[in-house]
Amino acid sequence: MRVVSDVDVLRRYRPLRHVMTTQQAPSPNSLQTRKRRQRGNAIVEFGLVIIPLFALVFLMIDLAWMLFGLACLQEGVREGVRFGVTGNPPSYTGLDAAIVQRVKLCSFGFLSAATLNAGSPPSVKIQYFTPTNYTDVTGQAGATVGGNVLKVTASMTLKSIIPVWQKNNTVMGTFAPWTVTLTATSSDCMEGSPSSGPPSE
Repeated sequence: MRVVSDVDVLRRYRPLRHVMTTQQAPSPNSLQTRKRRQRGNAIVEFGLVIIPLFALVFLMIDLAWMLFGLACLQEGVREGVRFGVTGNPPSYTGLDAAIVQRVKLCSFGFLSAATLNAGSPPSVKIQYFTPTNYTDVTGQAGATVGGNVLKVTASMTLKSIIPVWQKNNTVMGTFAPWTVTLTATSSDCMEGSPSSGPPSE
């Protein structure tokens, strides 16, 4: 039986002891370089995340703005039809003028008096139809009699709040608000006219 001496143990584990003693602690320069790399990676990751996040937030803001404009337009034509079917336009020259003013008043400022023209949006279109075959009798005698259908259509062009990149004739394009045309329609039957007769358009 061989007796292992202390000399043999030291000879056997000398390489391991040599490796353990020759390992050096990281230098301050290497730690600073690693920190710089980590900061650079954080900036790149932040840029990759924040751009689509901002795009999503701006898209939600613009969609909410468009839906709010459409809801106000629908409220305006609904109130205009409700006002028009009564056939009693006080202090107005005619029923159509009274309906237009009512639509403008109830649209929360989206339809102003200066932009209410019959051509391009924003505009308010008023039509009268017969209840049986839905024939357009706008402008004809007796169009506002009780039983006829009153139809009010309002449209407007709404711009987005946030500008987006749009391609044009230039190479780089341009940033400009995108536009959408909103249209709302409401209709109802005219009520019975008073003894004085139906109101004029």
